[in-house]
Amino acid sequence: MGGSPAVFALGAPADPTGPEVSRRQELALEEHSFAHDSVLGTSLELIVEAARPGDAVRCQVEVLAEIERLRAILSTYDPASEISRVSAGGTAVSTELRELLASYDFWSGRTGGAVDVRLGQVMRLWREAAQTGRAPEIEALRAALEAPGHLNVDALGKAYIIDRAVEIARRLVPAGLLNIGGDLRVWGDVDWVIGVADPRNPAENAPLLAEFALRDAAVATSGDYARPLSIGDQFFSHVIDPRTLQPAANVSSATVVARDCVTANALATAASVLSPTAGSALMALYRATGYYLVDQKGEAARRGGIIAIATSADAPAAPIAVAPGPAPVAAVSTATPAAAQPAAAPSPAWPKDFQVKVNFNIGVTPVASNPPGGPGAFGGPPGFGGPGAFRGGRGMMGKRPYVAIWIEDSNSKVIRVLGVLGNNPRYMADLTTFRTVVRALDQTKIRSVTRASRPNGLYSVVWDGLDMNGKAMPKGTYSVVIEINREHGRHAMANAVVVCDDQPHSVDIAATVESSASKVEYGPKPAPVVSATP
Repeated sequence: MGGSPAVFALGAPADPTGPEVSRRQELALEEHSFAHDSVLGTSLELIVEAARPGDAVRCQVEVLAEIERLRAILSTYDPASEISRVSAGGTAVSTELRELLASYDFWSGRTGGAVDVRLGQVMRLWREAAQTGRAPEIEALRAALEAPGHLNVDALGKAYIIDRAVEIARRLVPAGLLNIGGDLRVWGDVDWVIGVADPRNPAENAPLLAEFALRDAAVATSGDYARPLSIGDQFFSHVIDPRTLQPAANVSSATVVARDCVTANALATAASVLSPTAGSALMALYRATGYYLVDQKGEAARRGGIIAIATSADAPAAPIAVAPGPAPVAAVSTATPAAAQPAAAPSPAWPKDFQVKVNFNIGVTPVASNPPGGPGAFGGPPGFGGPGAFRGGRGMMGKRPYVAIWIEDSNSKVIRVLGVLGNNPRYMADLTTFRTVVRALDQTKIRSVTRASRPNGLYSVVWDGLDMNGKAMPKGTYSVVIEINREHGRHAMANAVVVCDDQPHSVDIAATVESSASKVEYGPKPAPVVSATP
């Protein structure tokens, strides 16, 4: 569930307009943003409207403390947590765990079993299948489902924590937005413009499916594209259908707006395993405020407030980066010339449907005492889920750095800015190289993006071979340049030289003091997750 709370934005977001301006002036409110990685196995974004900086900081501290308190109860990857003890045969004692398990019972009954808390061992078998290359036998899957314990609360657990954390936040500041892994909730008398990630192109700087205004409500996304299972040479959804115990095979992305995050997540989870028709019927039955379903053929079903501003069918949202121009020109035909003709020179045109994908790993240092976790909202990379996760710094809940990524040609000329992670001018100013090479910054009104949860600390942007004016570049040698600055941390630069020709390949980016080893992939745009079950 969920995905990146980060918006790769060029410049600060536009100020709100209309009634919100006068209200903010009347209350003397200012906006404060906080971003962290290694929060519930993914990343967190908190934006608050507060009268004093101290109020905003206090809100951040108490929200993080509440998240950590609930993680210690609900993390299935922490052997000391209450839910781990219950899985081992104990009894649920806390009100929080009993409420969460009751939510699973409620939504399992109302979705025909499309939401189920008993998938812990089933998902472990599928993760093992990704390592061995062989799908698990159905008998083993059925036995795993019926085995006592082995609870998995990835679907609703993060949503429950978001709802509880917002209850704390609304007592401290009048308005704000909390996004953990792409599932988010907003509160107060403010409209927040939210984007919906495209499952076929989910990079941070890619065009969005839709934009919509969200006020005092929640939105969640479940999708097959962020953490797919690789079995053999095929990719399958990591979302398991509790009814068949097979990877979901109908919907590529399900985004739902509802009054609270648990309801939005429950409906999005169910819609991701049902057919689009059944999912739409479920939304109508439980009065979802809005939804956007994309099947694995790329066809969409949408309704309600989630398309209040724009959709790809009406007015496509601009990428959160320098806007691209027309599609790249196709390569010159490679048909064999006639015998009397001289051989044609190699085409200089950018290969059709090729792209440069930068997988940038911010690299949060894991706490050595923490046990390894698996994928999912309560999993992520090794290091999440153990005792003492609330430590700050480069450890758990570490503050996310400011990052700028751009493309240069062989003459060090800037071709395209792919994105900037962060929007506080105070720390943006410390991206000194970026400020030197880029004179003008576009603005974006998108405040946050709902998407399927990316792995912790891993962000990706793509370059389609166009320059900042939309002109297709030729094949050749280009550099990916990355500048990093962490608040109260260090400054670092990283780069990789990429030969963009007719052959797919990858290039490693060395680790820095503020990032782990990363990778640049050049080649055809990837095919979508397959819909057939293994």
